[in-house]
Amino acid sequence: MADNYLEKKMEELRSGRYNAVGCTTRTGSRRKALSYPCRELRVLIAGTHRKYLKQYAEPFMNLGCRVCIISPTDIDDTDLGKDSGIRYYRAGTSEEVRESLMSLIKAWRDIDVVVVLDSLSGLAAALEEHVNRLPYPNDWGMPVITVSDGRITRTASCPEEPVAGTPDMPGRQETGAIPWLALNTNNRIAYIQFK
Repeated sequence: MADNYLEKKMEELRSGRYNAVGCTTRTGSRRKALSYPCRELRVLIAGTHRKYLKQYAEPFMNLGCRVCIISPTDIDDTDLGKDSGIRYYRAGTSEEVRESLMSLIKAWRDIDVVVVLDSLSGLAAALEEHVNRLPYPNDWGMPVITVSDGRITRTASCPEEPVAGTPDMPGRQETGAIPWLALNTNNRIAYIQFK
């Protein structure tokens, strides 16, 4: 009986009747739109004393990714709402950053992409400690994307030296390209320069 059922369903699928019954297919795509497949990534954004953080998180959230921000700024002083769906850790010292990162890793198990807006004290050491503790390599590669004024740089590790950060203002042009550079298939692209 089960074999007959499966054979009947396969016939319906091949004949096209299955789609007419109610299954929808995605046939149209928007013209002049760049699209790329992306799984649900776990994204960490690190910045200091910034008010406009939403513009960096939204491109990832629109793709269905989970986003966490670590910053010494209180969440009420940013453009993020308490119900934004973004995990937020307020951390300023190296020890607070390490504790926040360990709490995040406990919740998510791993981090797929790190976006560095500004140098955060102790972040590089905490990420290195996490990578060394993993019993397996991260299948995404955990690229670190550094955002500086007019340039997005992709590296394999968190920078130790201070990052030449972008000015804290809304509507930055770099934000839309960050998820594209975070794709693991784009590992040969070192940076994107904006004019």
